Amino acid sequence: MGLTATYVDSTTFTISGDQTDVFESGQKVKLTLVPGGSVYSTVYSASYSAGSGLTTVELLNNVVTADLEEAQYMGAGSVWEPESWRTNILSLPRMV
Repeated sequence: MGLTATYVDSTTFTISGDQTDVFESGQKVKLTLVPGGSVYSTVYSASYSAGSGLTTVELLNNVVTADLEEAQYMGAGSVWEPESWRTNILSLPRMV
């Protein structure tokens, strides 16, 4: 499972908390859509707003729809296959 994501527009979504260290520019992502299906893209930018407590993620292409449910990032060394996705990113060690 990924992080719950909220649709903003066709290239943008938000997620709770400061996730800028996970969703960095160039990072590959998988978005899960309801009632089913996935789309893949690359992060263009991510910024955190302490006021709202949300990270806003902007992608390189128009793949985000109002059917967005969750977002996952592709870990280093992974390939573009769903079996290789890391699903619990909050359990990963924080890199300083």
